[in-house]
Amino acid sequence: MTDLDSYSRFLGKTPERRDGVEAYALLPLDLRDAPPPAVRDLITWLEHTVVGSAVVVPVDELTQRIVGSTIEKPAKRDMQVLSSTLKSFGFGMEPDPDYGGRTLRTEEPVALFRLGDTPPVAPSPAYSGVLLRLTLAVLIAHADGAVAEEERMLLSSHIGDTPDLSDAEQLRLIAHLSWLIACPPELTSLKGRIKTLSAPEREAVGQLAIAVASADGLIEPREIKLLQKLFKALEMDPEAVFSHLNALGTSARTYPASTASTGRPDVVQLDPDRIRRIQADTARVSNVLGAIFADEVTVPEVPSQAEVTDKADEGDDLFVGLAPPHRELLIELLASQTWARADYETLARSLDLMPDGVLETINEWAFDQFDEPILEDGDPLIVNSTLLQFTPHSELEPALNA
Repeated sequence: MTDLDSYSRFLGKTPERRDGVEAYALLPLDLRDAPPPAVRDLITWLEHTVVGSAVVVPVDELTQRIVGSTIEKPAKRDMQVLSSTLKSFGFGMEPDPDYGGRTLRTEEPVALFRLGDTPPVAPSPAYSGVLLRLTLAVLIAHADGAVAEEERMLLSSHIGDTPDLSDAEQLRLIAHLSWLIACPPELTSLKGRIKTLSAPEREAVGQLAIAVASADGLIEPREIKLLQKLFKALEMDPEAVFSHLNALGTSARTYPASTASTGRPDVVQLDPDRIRRIQADTARVSNVLGAIFADEVTVPEVPSQAEVTDKADEGDDLFVGLAPPHRELLIELLASQTWARADYETLARSLDLMPDGVLETINEWAFDQFDEPILEDGDPLIVNSTLLQFTPHSELEPALNA
């Protein structure tokens, strides 16, 4: 009965999808009989599509095959449905919220891959560290608008050379690298989070960016330009980029002679030995990177449907299932039906919360409770207070104190 709980709840909520992919994937293996046509079609498509280490596909195609429709902007719960369904058939996807992956933006694809024999239950510290380093490396490597094949091979070898990674984690990281190259992080999306760092933390991130960019011994003008933009965002002197590069023994200029070694002046060849030598330094600032890339590579945890149901039975708290800081933010937001985006971000940061991350967390909670979001992102941000049968703000204080 415990094994059938998820299947039972799914059918109770959507009985018309009894013969769909999601329902079949929720069945215990021992109870799976002949798969329905939708499942056979999905398995056939996966077997023919996922060739090699990973393949990037449009998310619309994946959602159409699994849930029977497209999703304009997948939320965390949507991605968890896709991920858990794929896992039941021996496949994985990146980004995956259960392994530190962020939710997709509009029109972003996903990377599919075949799972190893023993997929990890949760990301290890070594996995999380490499994931963060890959994100920063792709940000710098994409300074010229593309990641060269030589750079991709180097980053792939970096995954294989990192100690303490299981084979399954390496498979997932290679898939995530394919996705990062297709959807590189943007410096502009990091500026708000960078401002929350202390001066020593900013210095550590700047040094790491220099180390990653100079690992090949060559610095292209566009890389220098991006590094200077990063230093400016870090509130550090952009001209200090040159002194940092010179301290690493790298001449901060364009190398005309680089054409002779690569045949192309725009291709950067990375040195695996130098990447390995900066490994210790990158590990030192993994926690700092975690703060910067909070919305890029990780998503805050939200309670499962079972947890929400259990807690709801314990009392009539309107905000059951929400952590205290999140419910405090929501209570403040309920004071008005609309909020200017800038005012909302100021309010969220005053509670030490990431505006984008907490917005998603609260909406995931609302989906679990009411099957629809309570906050509509935009400028202004719209609050759907009717979901809570809204009472005046002053009367909500006891709920917060509870």
